[in-house]
Amino acid sequence: MSDRKKGLFVKVLLTVAVVAAAGAAVWFKDELRPVWVLAQQTVEPLGQHLMTPSLWPNWVAYLVCIPSALAVLFLGWRYLQYRKSSGRLFKELTYLGSVWRWNSPADLPKALKPYCPNCNALLVYEELGGRFGSQSQSVALHCETCQTIPTEQPGTWKYLQARTAREIERLIRTGEWRQHVPDH
Repeated sequence: MSDRKKGLFVKVLLTVAVVAAAGAAVWFKDELRPVWVLAQQTVEPLGQHLMTPSLWPNWVAYLVCIPSALAVLFLGWRYLQYRKSSGRLFKELTYLGSVWRWNSPADLPKALKPYCPNCNALLVYEELGGRFGSQSQSVALHCETCQTIPTEQPGTWKYLQARTAREIERLIRTGEWRQHVPDH
C-alpha cells in the first residue's frame, strides 16, 4: 500500500473514530453526566491552581517544565537508539577487497561508497567488457591515489552495490554486524 493510501486510510479511520465517539456521547448522555461532573470537579481546581498568584504564575512554571521534560525524553530516546547494541553503529564493512561505507538514518544501507583499504581514498569504478559480443561483464574498483585495483568482480556497478547491500542487510538481520564494529 502506498504512503498516500496509508495516510488517507488513517485519516478516514480517525474520522470514523471521532464520529463514533461523538455519537456515543450523544446516545449515552444521561450515563455520561456523572463523568462530566467529575471532569468539572477536576478541571476547576486545576484552573485555579494555574492562576494562583505568586512571584510567577504557575502556568509559567509549566511552560518551562513541559519543554524540558520533552527534551529529556527526546535525549533518552536518542540514547537508546544509538546505544552500543544498536545496528546504527554499523557504518563500515570490508567486503570483496574494498572498505564499504554508508551513512543513513535507518539500519539499512543507502549511498554505499567503496574506499581503498590501503590509503582510504574513494574508489572509482570501471565496467569492463560485456557490452558487445559474448564477453562477460565485470566491474573494477580503482584507487587513483595508490594506483591499485582492490576489487574486480563479475557484473555491473549497480549489481556490485546491490550485492554489498544484501550482505550488509544479512549481517544486520543475523546480528553478525557486531563482529565488524570495533569495541563491540
